[in-house]
Amino acid sequence: MKKFEEKHIKDVINGLLGSSKNRLSDKFLSSKIEGFLKEEFGEVLFPYIKEVRLFKNILTIKIDSSSFKQELHNGREALQRNLNARLNSKIIHQIRIY
Repeated sequence: MKKFEEKHIKDVINGLLGSSKNRLSDKFLSSKIEGFLKEEFGEVLFPYIKEVRLFKNILTIKIDSSSFKQELHNGREALQRNLNARLNSKIIHQIRIY
Protein backbone atom coordinates (compact mmCIF):
# COMPACT_ATOMS: atom_id res chain seq x y z
CA MET A 1 0.00 0.00 0.00
CA LYS A 2 1.32 3.43 -0.94
CA LYS A 3 1.66 5.98 1.87
CA PHE A 4 1.01 9.64 1.26
CA GLU A 5 2.88 12.46 2.87
CA GLU A 6 0.64 14.91 4.69
CA LYS A 7 1.13 18.54 3.74
CA HIS A 8 -0.58 21.75 4.70
CA ILE A 9 -2.76 23.24 1.97
CA LYS A 10 -0.68 26.44 2.17
CA ASP A 11 2.47 24.49 1.23
CA VAL A 12 0.73 22.78 -1.68
CA ILE A 13 -0.60 26.07 -3.11
CA ASN A 14 2.76 27.80 -2.65
CA GLY A 15 4.38 24.88 -4.48
CA LEU A 16 1.98 25.34 -7.39
CA LEU A 17 2.29 29.11 -7.57
CA GLY A 18 5.93 29.43 -6.55
CA SER A 19 7.53 27.93 -9.63
CA SER A 20 8.94 30.53 -12.01
CA LYS A 21 8.36 28.16 -14.94
CA ASN A 22 4.72 27.74 -14.03
CA ARG A 23 2.22 29.59 -16.24
CA LEU A 24 -0.34 29.38 -13.42
CA SER A 25 2.00 31.49 -11.33
CA ASP A 26 2.26 34.13 -14.08
CA LYS A 27 -1.54 34.27 -14.46
CA PHE A 28 -2.03 34.56 -10.71
CA LEU A 29 0.55 37.34 -10.41
CA SER A 30 -0.91 39.15 -13.45
CA SER A 31 -4.30 39.15 -11.75
CA LYS A 32 -2.77 40.38 -8.49
CA ILE A 33 -0.87 43.16 -10.30
CA GLU A 34 -4.06 44.18 -12.12
CA GLY A 35 -5.72 44.62 -8.72
CA PHE A 36 -2.80 46.76 -7.51
CA LEU A 37 -3.04 48.92 -10.65
CA LYS A 38 -6.78 49.38 -10.09
CA GLU A 39 -6.08 50.62 -6.56
CA GLU A 40 -3.21 52.82 -7.75
CA PHE A 41 -4.97 54.54 -10.66
CA GLY A 42 -8.57 54.44 -9.46
CA GLU A 43 -11.81 54.25 -11.38
CA VAL A 44 -10.93 57.17 -13.66
CA LEU A 45 -7.71 55.89 -15.27
CA PHE A 46 -7.98 52.11 -14.83
CA PRO A 47 -10.53 51.63 -17.67
CA TYR A 48 -7.84 52.79 -20.13
CA ILE A 49 -5.74 49.74 -19.18
CA LYS A 50 -6.82 47.00 -21.60
CA GLU A 51 -4.41 44.18 -20.74
CA VAL A 52 -1.95 43.29 -18.00
CA ARG A 53 0.31 40.30 -18.60
CA LEU A 54 3.36 38.97 -16.79
CA PHE A 55 5.58 36.53 -18.67
CA LYS A 56 9.18 35.65 -17.81
CA ASN A 57 9.42 38.56 -15.34
CA ILE A 58 8.39 41.11 -18.00
CA LEU A 59 5.18 43.01 -17.26
CA THR A 60 3.29 44.09 -20.37
CA ILE A 61 0.57 46.74 -20.03
CA LYS A 62 -1.64 47.68 -22.99
CA ILE A 63 -3.27 51.11 -22.76
CA ASP A 64 -5.81 52.92 -24.94
CA SER A 65 -5.00 56.53 -24.02
CA SER A 66 -1.85 57.98 -25.59
CA SER A 67 -1.38 60.61 -22.88
CA PHE A 68 -1.79 58.05 -20.09
CA LYS A 69 0.59 55.76 -21.97
CA GLN A 70 3.21 58.54 -22.13
CA GLU A 71 2.86 59.31 -18.40
CA LEU A 72 3.29 55.64 -17.48
CA HIS A 73 6.22 55.31 -19.84
CA ASN A 74 7.97 58.18 -18.06
CA GLY A 75 7.28 56.65 -14.63
CA ARG A 76 8.07 53.00 -15.42
CA GLU A 77 10.90 52.65 -12.91
CA ALA A 78 8.83 54.08 -10.05
CA LEU A 79 5.90 51.84 -10.99
CA GLN A 80 8.21 48.81 -11.13
CA ARG A 81 9.62 49.56 -7.65
CA ASN A 82 6.12 50.13 -6.27
CA LEU A 83 4.71 46.88 -7.69
CA ASN A 84 7.72 44.83 -6.57
CA ALA A 85 7.35 46.29 -3.08
CA ARG A 86 3.66 45.35 -3.00
CA LEU A 87 4.50 41.82 -4.17
CA ASN A 88 7.24 41.57 -1.50
CA SER A 89 9.84 40.36 -4.00
CA LYS A 90 11.67 41.46 -7.13
CA ILE A 91 9.46 39.64 -9.63
CA ILE A 92 9.13 42.35 -12.25
CA HIS A 93 12.42 42.99 -14.07
CA GLN A 94 11.05 45.10 -16.91
CA ILE A 95 7.81 46.92 -17.81
CA ARG A 96 6.68 47.27 -21.41
CA ILE A 97 3.89 49.70 -22.18
CA TYR A 98 1.96 49.47 -25.47
